Formats: sequence, C-alpha cells, structure tokens
Amino acid sequence: MKTLILLTLVLTTNAFAMKGKAPLRKVSNSSYMVCNFERETVDKRVFKKDFTFPFPTEKGETYELKGSMRWNDYKVVFSQSGEVKVSISEMVGSEQVTVEKSHQLGKEPQFESFKIQVDVKKDDVVVPYHIQCAPE
Repeated sequence: MKTLILLTLVLTTNAFAMKGKAPLRKVSNSSYMVCNFERETVDKRVFKKDFTFPFPTEKGETYELKGSMRWNDYKVVFSQSGEVKVSISEMVGSEQVTVEKSHQLGKEPQFESFKIQVDVKKDDVVVPYHIQCAPE
C-alpha cells in the first residue's frame, strides 16, 4: 500500500513539473482573430461565415481560410508579415468570375482590425463581399 501511495505521489509531482515544459500555442487575446465574411444578397444566395483562428506569429508562417458553396469559392491567406490575400470566385450568369485583392496590415498586424470589400463584377452585375477581421 505504501508503494502505491509513493508511486502516485511521484507521478503526480512529475506531471505538475512537466506542465509548463510542453510547447503549446498561447491562447490569448492578442494571438487569435475573429473574421466575418458576408455576401450582400442581390439574389437568393445567402452567404455568411464566421471564423476564429490563430494569427500567424512565427516568421514566414501563414494561415489560410478557405471554403466553397455550390456557386462560389473563397480563400483568404494571412501571413505573419501582415499581408492578407483574398481570392473569391463566383458563378455570375453562366461564367466563373475570379477576383483577387490584397491588403497590408500595419506594424503589429496581430493587434489590428480591418474591413475590406471585394466586388465580383461581370458586365453590369456586381456582387459585393464584405470581410471584417479583428483581434479576439
């Protein structure tokens, strides 16, 4: 019985000692972003997505948000340097139209919020997408 209690005590002490040693991504307000994607409804196609993700903090690191519906594809790439690349493809009429736009965040990108509008255009049809991101 004494051996069992001693073994439990040693393993518990070891577990508490190793708790701070594991490399974990710090969960804090400064390293996570919340993004809202919304398509203005000019027809019956409703599109609205919300994302929470870790902002890239290591040099050269990127984070990509992507997805699709039957009629659109989107991809947003965030880089540690603060560059945001947005690519949206949508079926307008019978043709696939792709629009790409980039945005540069400031000196400390993980603390900045931004709002951009991407317009998918073909002839006189304009479909606006609003992308708004902010630190959590």
